[in-house]
This record gives sequence, structure tokens and C-alpha cells, in this order.
Amino acid sequence: MGKEKVVSVYIRPESVDGDPYVRIPETIDKDPATKRPDRETGKIITLWEEKLKYPYKTKVSYEVNVTTNKYLYKMNVLLIDGEYIYNGSNIPSIFWSLLGISKDSPEGLIASLVHDNFLQYKEHFLEIARTFNPHLTVSEFRALTTEIYEQLVINYGVKKNKAKVMGFFINVWQVLFNLDWRKLV
Repeated sequence: MGKEKVVSVYIRPESVDGDPYVRIPETIDKDPATKRPDRETGKIITLWEEKLKYPYKTKVSYEVNVTTNKYLYKMNVLLIDGEYIYNGSNIPSIFWSLLGISKDSPEGLIASLVHDNFLQYKEHFLEIARTFNPHLTVSEFRALTTEIYEQLVINYGVKKNKAKVMGFFINVWQVLFNLDWRKLV
């Protein structure tokens, strides 16, 4: 039957009006006592720096249904303490004008919300995905998350070729900079 490919992605509830919203750093966030480890690098940063690096937050829980040419996956986006904080699409700024889109463009915010959530909690979502497809490898799951991102930006009005280019950058980011994938089995 060939390689597994995403056919459609549906988010339930379909409408998330007013969400995601921007986290506004406040003066109190500059307090040195609010330091914490950065989720990507582990480096200690202030709450101010965290809000600048991860400016988006959602409190909306929803289910993502992914139909491929082989399986139907149903996964709920994970909210820890009732929220999820993320940074938008990881597309290098030198390509923003070429693509006519930035990491903060509305077309990519929901797609990056889903993708970033699947990435941050990859062990959890890989386990869920394997309940639908027991033979799913880590590499196949990583590729599937990129295809989910591409399909979601298409759902929000981005043309297919542009979505493929955006997905390419997301994929490069995962392969070159997100080395945690290699730790999974």
C-alpha cells in the first residue's frame, strides 16, 4: 500500500475563536526570582524571556483527528495545568518575505499549536499513535507531525506548494535541531 500519507486533519471543536492569545510580558516578569529552565535548551531564563520566546498560550482543549491513507488517529491536545504555551512556526526569518508568512502569521498559529504540542510531548503522542498503528516508528511519527502541520496550514488558506515549503523548514528544524527524537524507541 506504500508510505503512509496524511489525507485530512480535522480539529474538534473546529472553531477556537479568540485563541490562541498573546502572552504580554509585564514589569513583574523582570523579577530575577522568576527564572526557569528553557524547555528547548535547558538554559535558565527569566519569565520575561520565556514570554518573549513563547508568546502564545491556549486554554482550549480539542481533539485532532488525522486521517491517513492507512489509519485514523484521534489525539487530544495536551494542556498542562489547563493551558499550553508555544512559540509559533519555526520558519527562519530570512524566508518570511519569500513565503509571505512569519512565525506569527495567523495561518500558521493553530498548525504550530498542534505541531508544537505533539513535539513537546512526543513520547505521550507516539504512544497514543501506536494504539492506532502498532508498527509506527519514531521516524514515521516525526514525518507524520510535519504532514499534519502542512495539512493544517492548507486548512487555514495556505496554498499547497507554500505549505510544502513551510513543512520543509519545520522538518529541517526537527531533524537538525531537535535531537530528542533520537532518544525515543
